[in-house]
Amino acid sequence: MTFVVAKRFGDRVYIGSDTMISDSGGSRHDVIPGRLKIIILDAHTTVAYAGLANQSIDAIRRAKQCLSDGGSLLDVERILVSATSEFGGKLEFLIASHRDECALKRIWDGRTSSNLEQTCIGQRDLLPTLIKKESEIPQNLVSHDFEESFRFMSAFQSLFNGTRVSDNVGGFGIMALCRPSSHMYLMAGGAAAWTFGQQVSAERQLADKQSGMTQWRYLILPPNWMALGRLA
Repeated sequence: MTFVVAKRFGDRVYIGSDTMISDSGGSRHDVIPGRLKIIILDAHTTVAYAGLANQSIDAIRRAKQCLSDGGSLLDVERILVSATSEFGGKLEFLIASHRDECALKRIWDGRTSSNLEQTCIGQRDLLPTLIKKESEIPQNLVSHDFEESFRFMSAFQSLFNGTRVSDNVGGFGIMALCRPSSHMYLMAGGAAAWTFGQQVSAERQLADKQSGMTQWRYLILPPNWMALGRLA
């Protein structure tokens, strides 16, 4: 499960997501590094997903290729709608676009919503918590033009004081800004961590490092990449 939320402010759309991946066949959640769930397809189209991660990414790859081949936003929506039908409600998408007009839509169970002001996918019962946090943030912290969006972003990030928000949501809070001129990630950073037990040979340490058992890394695209989001 996951939590992805999007909200419109005029011609700008802000999208926030967690990064936790849950594997029913695994011993624990993949909290860190998790996985990026907001994917910028091009300078004017962004998709986020919740649910089956690998299957969602496959559909998003097809959507990205469709745009590269000259496809329309409607073609992208059809690809995503088909994926939600194929996997019987086990995945869903948000799509924000400025290809024609400012659009924010939810795609689930083989359906596409109308143009929305705010919506979320994944663990939708977290939305009231976010709205409450947003209402509690003092006003007049920034200029009037960006005050409402600032409060929304601050409220979303406040959910991630730790790595776990709920049993199925956690990791890092990632945000993207979708606007007519470009779509971009708002955060940037990188980290690595590793642990080695005592009396472990150098060969064993290197083998564990390569397997991912003792080291993890994450990288979020830096600001100078702007709208050049890519699928890793």
